[in-house]
Formats: sequence, structure tokens, C-alpha cells
Amino acid sequence: MESNSQGRRGDRINSDSRWPYSRLNRAAALPTKTSDQGATTVHAPSRQPIFNNDANSRPGFLHRMPDHKASPTGLDSSLTPNHLVSTGSTYEYITGPNSPNYRGNSNNPENWGADIPVDESTALYLVNLPPTCTPRELLQAIRNVGKIHASSVSPPSGQYDTSAAKLVFWTRAAAEKFIDLVNRGEFSVNGYIPVVTMNKFKAPEQPASQHSRVLQVSGPSQIVQQDYLERFFQKTFAYDLDEFVEMYRTDTTTRLEVRFCSYRHQASNAYKYIGKAQRGEEIPGVDFTDEEKLHWHKVRVFWGVDPSA
Repeated sequence: MESNSQGRRGDRINSDSRWPYSRLNRAAALPTKTSDQGATTVHAPSRQPIFNNDANSRPGFLHRMPDHKASPTGLDSSLTPNHLVSTGSTYEYITGPNSPNYRGNSNNPENWGADIPVDESTALYLVNLPPTCTPRELLQAIRNVGKIHASSVSPPSGQYDTSAAKLVFWTRAAAEKFIDLVNRGEFSVNGYIPVVTMNKFKAPEQPASQHSRVLQVSGPSQIVQQDYLERFFQKTFAYDLDEFVEMYRTDTTTRLEVRFCSYRHQASNAYKYIGKAQRGEEIPGVDFTDEEKLHWHKVRVFWGVDPSA
């Protein structure tokens, strides 16, 4: 693969991954264990520059979200947080002003959230996550809850030493299930029990479909391999990787499961660009050799099952 343009790192940051933060926090720890599931699981590696080490290209992995300020001692008196309040079978929240550390484009309509009642939103905000928490670590802790539509993590800064996250589920039922799980103290990430609130920027429930943050890709082993696919993804869109899982491999053919940390702008873009490559359509910034084009024509992509569901 040849590169003919700069990596477009950050194309989606302002429209997808910048979120305002409240300042609710709770210091709590619970011992946990983390174990790999099977020898065929390949965790996200350190990313390398994309395509032929082009000096003008930038690494394509997704940077963390901008800094947030979460009080390690409790509520910050200078800001009214978004409290989640359970009232029987419904959830309400109290809206506070945007965090002064919000660095997204507040004038971008895509960042305003959906104009829906809060009890229909699927977007949550978490604080008191581990200081080094990554989207992958957060999602690895979520099982048997529901499909993830989007996720992103913000590292700590200044006097605050925990991370925060935006988490959007596919359905309202999944969001409520996760809220109840957290409020019962039955969810933790590497020993940290988070606090969950409704995110100020609301997100609607997604229609039922086979779409998810997981893809299965099959085809010639020259194309369907982690290093090659990552170079291709890095050149076409910004993403966070959960993991690659090898489903099977023969002398000529491989099937991989690619688990992204979001469906929105990540798995959805991967599906789109794999389809373009398979059909031989032009992709800005990417030039395939004739041999690569022949291999891509044999590639197939399918939606997989979200392990968080």
C-alpha cells in the first residue's frame, strides 16, 4: 500500500470524542482480576506510523479525550454535577454547566447531543476510573450488559488523579442495566468503582440491527492480518482498538474478528472502507498495488457480536 496524503488523524475528534465533564467523584477500590481469554486473542499493540513510514503521515491511533477535572474528595462546590437520580423505574438528572476543560467545538451541532427527553438517552458519563484507563480496559470490564455504540476516555490532569469516560449504549435498556450494576457496586475497572451519571449530551436509542462495534473479516492472508489492516484503518479513519481475535487460518485464508471501542465512526467506517477496497473504489490517501487489488477483491466483511452485550 502506498501513501499519497497525510494521515487524517483528528478528523473525528471534534465531532465525536470531545465531551463536557462534571466533577463528581468517589474514591473506592475493589480487588479485581484480569485474564486473557484464549491464546488466539491478540491485544492492541503499540501503533506504528502508517504506510512505508511516510514522514508526512501521522500515527493513526486515537488520542485520549481532553483533560477533565474530577474532585478526588467529592463534589466540587464550584460546579453542579449531573447527578443521576433513580425515581422508581425512571432516571432523572440535574444539569450543570460545561466543564471549563471542555475543548470540543461547542458550536458544532454534532456536539450538542440529541433533542430528546433524558429518560430516552443512552449516553452516560463515568468518573473515578483508573488514572491510566484506556477505552479497551473499560470495555473489557463490561460483559452481559448490552451493545456499545460509542466510548471514549479522558485522562486525569492537574490535582485530579482519576480518569473519566463517555459511554453510549445501543439501547436505553442496556444503559439502565449498566447504571444499576454500577450503583450496586458490582462493576469495577482494575480495582476502581466508578460513579455513573447521565451525560449532558444525550444520545437516542439505535434501531435493532446486526451492526455492532465488532467486524469479522475473511479473505487472503496477505490482506487479512492485523498489521496490514491496522495500516489501512489508520490511513482512513481515527479509532480505538479493543482487540483482534483470530477465528481461523489456513494456508491461504484467514478470518479475523476486529473489535473496535465504538461503532460510531469506528466499526462503521471500517465496514465502509473495507467495502470500498473490496469493490475497487477510490479511497483518498490510499493507493493499492495491482496485487493488493486482486487480494482485496476476495475479502469479505461481516458484523460480529459485541462481547459487551
